Amino acid sequence: MVTTFPTYGFRFFFEYDFLGLVIRDPITSLGNLLLFFVGLWCCRKIAKINNDASKEVRAGLRGWQLFFLISAIAYSFGVPVHAFSFYIPIEIHFWLWITMGWIQIVGVYFIQVGTAKRYFADHVKWIRPLALLQILFFCALMVYKRKFGAVNIDIAVGLVPIAFWNFYLYAKKKIPSALIGIGILFAGIPGILFAFKIMIAPWFSYNDAAHLLLIASLLMIYRGVVKNEEINN
Repeated sequence: MVTTFPTYGFRFFFEYDFLGLVIRDPITSLGNLLLFFVGLWCCRKIAKINNDASKEVRAGLRGWQLFFLISAIAYSFGVPVHAFSFYIPIEIHFWLWITMGWIQIVGVYFIQVGTAKRYFADHVKWIRPLALLQILFFCALMVYKRKFGAVNIDIAVGLVPIAFWNFYLYAKKKIPSALIGIGILFAGIPGILFAFKIMIAPWFSYNDAAHLLLIASLLMIYRGVVKNEEINN
């Protein structure tokens, strides 16, 4: 069973009655919970990196730390959005769904600005306003189109250039690991599953597969951030 909400792009696949409690797509909600805890864990571990590096390096780390924290918050919204959508009035559900996407868009902003402060400090004055315009544009696009694809496009626009920048730094031997770039591009696989609605099994939707792959992506990025700090320590 696939049910799409009538006015926007949210859909669910299964509905279970557990002792009178209606739960939708429990595996999807479990995936959101795991992403929440992984994001928090990565945030805490990056916060504990102990170095006496320059303010530029610290700004870059702060950007990644906030990205993981804000992403974790966004994923936590996925639990009520998916599991308890049966009980949430559609007007409220729509804005919960929208807010979940908006939070993810904001998370990308902090990586963009953090990377700019670390590597392009002289250009932050114009990079930050462009990143803010990107937030406004894709937040508005999500409301207008009522599709979560607006969030995925924003993530690609914000992070793919950072992935290739990290590949460039790695090729020039300025950082010891290319895992940040690999992790970012790896996140494109969940996007493909979502875009083409590829179902592994009737009980395991493309959302569920995407969540598992996103966990791997986040851990790769986190490991890349940590390894790249070895050069500063």
